[in-house]
Amino acid sequence: MRPRYHLLILFLSLCGTLLAQQPQPTQRALQYWGKKDKYVETQASVFLEHIGEVLAANPPTTRASLARRQALMLLDAIHHDTRLDSSAVVQQYLEACAWHIVDCLDAPMQKKMEVYKVYNAGFVVRTSSATVAIDVTARKGRERLYADSTVQALASRCDALLVTHRHADHADPRVARAFTALGKPVFGPADFMKNDSLVTHIVPDTEADTLVRLRRSDLRVRILPGHQDHLQCNHFVVTFPEKLTLAHLGDQWRKEDMAWIAQAYTRVPPVDILIVDCWAQPLAEIIEGYRPRVVVTAHENELSHTIDHREAYWLTYYKTRDISRPCVIMAPGECYRR
Repeated sequence: MRPRYHLLILFLSLCGTLLAQQPQPTQRALQYWGKKDKYVETQASVFLEHIGEVLAANPPTTRASLARRQALMLLDAIHHDTRLDSSAVVQQYLEACAWHIVDCLDAPMQKKMEVYKVYNAGFVVRTSSATVAIDVTARKGRERLYADSTVQALASRCDALLVTHRHADHADPRVARAFTALGKPVFGPADFMKNDSLVTHIVPDTEADTLVRLRRSDLRVRILPGHQDHLQCNHFVVTFPEKLTLAHLGDQWRKEDMAWIAQAYTRVPPVDILIVDCWAQPLAEIIEGYRPRVVVTAHENELSHTIDHREAYWLTYYKTRDISRPCVIMAPGECYRR
């Protein structure tokens, strides 16, 4: 059985493992001349230790402290050093974040709704009645992000998987099959795993209400026909039995959709939490179209993207400064509770 860790302990454990591989101080441990890769990886592990300490003391909130903002910006420094993209330190960090979510899902709930950021735009949303995964992927580019055991552990703690669109950083057949193998529903666009009868495919450019029957409860899911350019990108508006509603917009990016998005709030129940890409445009107008109580941003530091489109946390903070709705900016493995 995998040991349970607090997120801070995961960071410290990772850092300690990597530093333990270094010579002791008496052996000139701080000497890295001629060892460029080892220096960069050790520096990243030290940064992650401090990031973990700060984030543990300053969890996600609509009023982020200066220390929290600085910690996330330090995480930018790690994820924008492309030498680390496939490094052991980054891989172990992201895997540890996923296992932290697994451990939290095994623990009693602390609030009415818990929103976990897995990676990129992948989230797990939990209430007392259901746990739903949205756009959870287990890969970054062509590389595996998580081991099969990690994917299976996440799927076993969730009741359903929703996929907004078929891009690889949102839609992963390996994740979907982990759900269907357990008899759990998967909903996705028409062009995702289109020959798999176990996936419920959503007809493009249609608006629909769906009652998703789960083992513990039923969910009301309203599907709105969004797009990323010309690609089908469903907006999922999920209402839990507790009368709590969360919307996830995937990679919404199409100017022509703004005509109906501006009035989206008239088509859906009151939205408690809206998950929207930090790079969505026009960001303020899209958010206001849903009139959410709280905004959670997504898609920061997607490691398969080039640097100019990795979307740093510092950039998200600048973009959300003038947003009228309360905003929450999260790192992988963190949970916003409401």
